[in-house]
Amino acid sequence: MFAEFAESERIRRYWSAAHDYVRPGPAHLVMYLTGRFSIVRKIAVAILRRRSRPTTDTPEEPSLLETVDVDEAVARLERDGISGGLCLRQETLQELKSFCDTAPCFGNGLRSQPFLIANKQAAEKEYGETFIAGRYLDCWKTSATIRKLLDDPTPRCIARGYLGAEPVRITARMWWSFSTDTN
Repeated sequence: MFAEFAESERIRRYWSAAHDYVRPGPAHLVMYLTGRFSIVRKIAVAILRRRSRPTTDTPEEPSLLETVDVDEAVARLERDGISGGLCLRQETLQELKSFCDTAPCFGNGLRSQPFLIANKQAAEKEYGETFIAGRYLDCWKTSATIRKLLDDPTPRCIARGYLGAEPVRITARMWWSFSTDTN
């Protein structure tokens, strides 16, 4: 019975995530599923750049990230497929840490297994399961800091420069990954 509930919860979660990617258009779902392959990313970027090349000007609004050279970040994405060097401001990091300390996360992403991060071991005993992840489901709905990050001008400028189009926000995810005993 519990296994059936866990499976139905997993299916519901996947369907919900798929819906988030289809709602803006089917192309978003296709990129979600295939965008990890560099050839797919290169083709998508080439198609988008034919339409128009928006500016990557340095954002005028204050950012929750440390100062970043947007053009350099875009160049690294184009060259390497990844761009490090994005660092949250210390106060932003503290706000996120405070959120994580007080908001429930969910063992292995299951809504039926909420716990506070400080009580992880007790929750694992209570639910009779070892958690490999603790997910903050719908965190953008409950954290003002995450909502600000979603609208932060710096990552939007980087995404706009890399994609060659205005980026579309779909969702936000935040989680803990836990080490486990492999025996």
